[in-house]
Amino acid sequence: MRIKCIHNSLTDLPEELQGFAFSQISGETQLDITPGKEYDVYGVRENDLGKFYLVLTDKIYTKMPWFMPASLYEVTDNSVPKSWVEKTDQGDFGKEHRLAPDIYFGHEEDIEDGTDLGYEVFQKMRQEITPRDSK
Repeated sequence: MRIKCIHNSLTDLPEELQGFAFSQISGETQLDITPGKEYDVYGVRENDLGKFYLVLTDKIYTKMPWFMPASLYEVTDNSVPKSWVEKTDQGDFGKEHRLAPDIYFGHEEDIEDGTDLGYEVFQKMRQEITPRDSK
């Protein structure tokens, strides 16, 4: 799956998301993604707060991905690797539907917290995606 950033303004997000985890630098109104740039997707999450894509960003989340609101992007390639699985369960923000590589499940916190195990798991997740920018 591949997406293209269509805007990066924090103020374009719903107010409930603006102060959540996306105001990475106090006072900044531009998010760490570039309009027009394409990004690989490493997972999808949908809950009461909306839909989010697990992506690497330009400067802050360059080694471990972060969930970014889907409204900031348009899908340019909707293909999903065969190894990805769907799971639905109750999360902190209501019923949560997730789509990601099977190895991701059970290691969500390791990836979000950037633990050594999280880095190891994410590198395995990346093996399924061929970065187009590095060719």
